[in-house]
Amino acid sequence: MTGWLRRLVLWMVCTVCIGLPAGHARAEPLLWGGEPAHGTALTDAGGRWSADEALARMAAGQGAPYDESVFYPFSHDAAVWFRFDLPSMTTPAVLSIPHSGINLAEVFLRQADGNWTVLLSGDSIAVADWALRHLHPAFVVPTQAGQPASVLVRVVHNHPVTLPWRVWAEPDFHTANQYLLLLLGAYLGFVLLVVGLCAFNWFAWRDRLYLTAAFYVLSIGLTQVSLTGAGGQFVWSTHPVWNDYSSVILPLVSAVAAGWFTYRVVSERSGRGWRAALVVYCLAGLALIASFTGVDRNVAFRFANYYFLLCSPLCIVAMMAYAQRNPRVGWWFVAAFGVLFVGAVFAVLRNLGMLAMSPLTQFGAQVGAGIEVPLLMAGLHFRSRERRDNQARMSHLARVDPLTGLSSHRVLVERLDQQLRRGGADMAVLRVRVGNARQIQDEYGSDVLQTALVHAGACIGRVAREGDTVARHRNGDFVLLLGNAPSREQAGEAAQRIIARGLAHTSDLPEKQSLRLLVAASVPPLDCEDAEELLDDLQLLIEELQARPGKALRFLE
Repeated sequence: MTGWLRRLVLWMVCTVCIGLPAGHARAEPLLWGGEPAHGTALTDAGGRWSADEALARMAAGQGAPYDESVFYPFSHDAAVWFRFDLPSMTTPAVLSIPHSGINLAEVFLRQADGNWTVLLSGDSIAVADWALRHLHPAFVVPTQAGQPASVLVRVVHNHPVTLPWRVWAEPDFHTANQYLLLLLGAYLGFVLLVVGLCAFNWFAWRDRLYLTAAFYVLSIGLTQVSLTGAGGQFVWSTHPVWNDYSSVILPLVSAVAAGWFTYRVVSERSGRGWRAALVVYCLAGLALIASFTGVDRNVAFRFANYYFLLCSPLCIVAMMAYAQRNPRVGWWFVAAFGVLFVGAVFAVLRNLGMLAMSPLTQFGAQVGAGIEVPLLMAGLHFRSRERRDNQARMSHLARVDPLTGLSSHRVLVERLDQQLRRGGADMAVLRVRVGNARQIQDEYGSDVLQTALVHAGACIGRVAREGDTVARHRNGDFVLLLGNAPSREQAGEAAQRIIARGLAHTSDLPEKQSLRLLVAASVPPLDCEDAEELLDDLQLLIEELQARPGKALRFLE
């Protein structure tokens, strides 16, 4: 991994690990803003109290001061009541909790006749029926100028969690919401662009890894749509069950897609053990997704978080092993998966009750995903360029003899067939063989023989003129295609020069060792149906020469 890439990865990780907590320590970010709420919290272990009973208990001194860093003991049966004293405002206040996964939040407002008006929000009801259709639970509370307001709130959830309630002036709340929607829209637009590019590259290059990448990036985008609450507000606002389950199922789908993407990448250059581990990883994720239909939702939820926390590093380690073999590509993928894991792990720890809710746990996954996609695309770009370079080299090798650098048999046949289709009146064909090749190999070995063949190719190449073609036949012979309709005398002169150059001394070969070059020639007009027939006829002629040591040149009659 190059030094500048290491520094880039380090900067990305620091952005997620340090930047968000530091920003939280300095000042509340705009998207997390508003004033912290103040009031009293009281746990209803059975979850059966009415609003009047809860208020009476608080008035009797029960409960404790509300603290946004406390993990309140939510469970299947328990509910927690809050009484918030809102500051006086000249505009309506908005009471919000920046967590789209709350099961049920109810705000009780006392009317003049003593009855209660109840405002509802949370995953247990459709977003279309929320008191305020928003990314997360929020309630508009009427206030009177100069008069503080008191609000009673009941929250039901599946597991202990912190609840950082915020109080906004309504105009400020809507302004912050517009900023958040702008960022989400920009991010989703970028995701769709990347998916489109991956689909196009898959179609253009027939590289199925791009199709896998398109599905993976799309799953990342859908995961963020669900986790931020945008899906509930805009897409599935009338489906509360899916709104609740999507925040777990879609991240699991994304994790499985990450495992399959990793498998497709590392399978080219990794052992069977890595491939088997990644297949097991993907199957375990699919089993967890299927378990949501038959296992208690809360049990599956915890296992899903453990799955991400314990199994996702497998993808990173597998990519690191791949990067050892292909560092130019692999470290980009390591950086992409590493940044996403670092950003998302805080949300997982929050779900498991290990971290309090904060901007880091709320937006870390989004920041990590936003950084991951460009790194992923960079890795795909370098991998595609590497594959294109390899394909170009393979195509070049298909047209060039790897030992001598001359044109390959394929090029020879193409050009000769083309000339024969035109009547064969403009070209002479000289087939050349190193007659003493076996003797050189027996006396000096294969390395010297290869040197001799390279020298033979050079001898023929020096005779060739501009527009001529020097190629190597698949059986090891050389073929010179002389253009410009040479006569028999001109072809014979070229053959004699080739033979003489082979007999001349060269420092490339052992002392006193020369090449016995045999030439079989055919001059225009070439009277054959195809190139292979002509080359076979010349081969028979050159084998006759090899059987008669006294001659080195014969013409095909």
